[in-house]
Amino acid sequence: MRWFKFSKGYEEAARVWDELTQGLDYLRKERGVGCVLIGHVRVRTFNDPLVTPYDRYEWDINQKAASLLTKWADCILFARMKSFTSEEGKKGSTKTHAVGSGERCLYTQERPSHPGGGRGAYGRTEYELPLDYGKWVAAVARASGK
Repeated sequence: MRWFKFSKGYEEAARVWDELTQGLDYLRKERGVGCVLIGHVRVRTFNDPLVTPYDRYEWDINQKAASLLTKWADCILFARMKSFTSEEGKKGSTKTHAVGSGERCLYTQERPSHPGGGRGAYGRTEYELPLDYGKWVAAVARASGK
């Protein structure tokens, strides 16, 4: 096992992330393989100097790795179950509950609450799509003018 000085592990991990993206670039360019990375998110408070702080989803990985992957990716998509809030009770003693139908959505553009976006046609697709690969491919084709 290799030991690193405090916080040097992140630098070593960044090298591994870089090797991974180079390998994926090879598969994409030389072999014609589309590469999809799937990850988890966490909720973090974002302190915007122009507005009141708010919660935002962000990648649940080291910030350096997240930055590298964000710059590398042609397209960043955010998937979640659609949900709404509902208030129940009488005036003065209401409770807010999250409700939803279980509908899964794919968000293609960045918003204050979550990451997203893309280069070229990937950045011109509709903001919200059903979480369905075929519908995403069709949206990219429409954005490409095909």
